[in-house]
Amino acid sequence: MKSTDDHEFGGQHTEIKLELVEKYLKAYSTALRQKFNSLWYIDAFAGTGS
Repeated sequence: MKSTDDHEFGGQHTEIKLELVEKYLKAYSTALRQKFNSLWYIDAFAGTGS
């Protein structure tokens, strides 16, 4: 996984969002690992997408 320092967009709010999403997805995927073969996360507010 890329570090949150690797992006060239956003500001402090972007850093906070990425940290929270990372923590949430780690817990979510751990909790659902036995139930699903794969999980997808789509971020509708992903910025430039680069």
